[in-house]
Amino acid sequence: MKEYNVLEPRQWEYLDRHFQLSVCADADSAGFMAVAGLLDEGECAAYLDRLSDKMQASSRRVAASQFVKRYAFLCAASGLYAMTMYNRGLDLSLQNSFLSVPEGAWGKWQPSLSFKNGRITSPAEGKRGEWREEVVGTLFGGHVGPLLRSISQAAAIPLPVLWENIAVRIYSLYEKRLGEGCGSEEAACISDDYYYLVHEARPDLFGEKDNPLAVFYGKPSGGAFPEPAVRMRKTCCLYYKIAPDQSCCDACPIG
Repeated sequence: MKEYNVLEPRQWEYLDRHFQLSVCADADSAGFMAVAGLLDEGECAAYLDRLSDKMQASSRRVAASQFVKRYAFLCAASGLYAMTMYNRGLDLSLQNSFLSVPEGAWGKWQPSLSFKNGRITSPAEGKRGEWREEVVGTLFGGHVGPLLRSISQAAAIPLPVLWENIAVRIYSLYEKRLGEGCGSEEAACISDDYYYLVHEARPDLFGEKDNPLAVFYGKPSGGAFPEPAVRMRKTCCLYYKIAPDQSCCDACPIG
């Protein structure tokens, strides 16, 4: 089903530069926080409270939603980018993931993500479908899903809000970021992976009763040239609570 492989230096450099994702052998040392620790409700609540203070959020719920929007970028988008564009599977287990906050970055509440073990997999010949299923299950069912459930409990925020924060980042990744300058073979892989994630991936791969990427998926609507069409959200991400002008996003269902 899979083979062990490597990422080229330029590929790691791209993930680091564009997704703030890196490998650090000392990621379990001071200055890093094990993501698995956030599965403890008390530790998760304390982290969100510190984050809330730094971002001057009005509540733990607001901080939780904004953190998950950031985490969707750090973890879900980077892992799927590597899967689709490089045909490589990152070790996205919770136990291998560590959050770091560079000096002075708390004011912008932008943590980065580091992996202690840079082990990489690739699909065995003719087994990409099975390998992709394992990558998706490890990423969502084994990492993102448990983390979101813990955050939902600690912050008393509905789980659908957090899952939609993840989903909209993935839609954007496949619809806007991937595919620029790629050939027909790469374009076909992008289209196939996106279709699989939204329409074919089993709910149990996410640890849910329904595939959350399917639940929140909808065709963009509205917009008149030159304004683009917008995919309206089904839940509010609470960004207006920290926005300087307290305005809602263009896709907000309450705005």
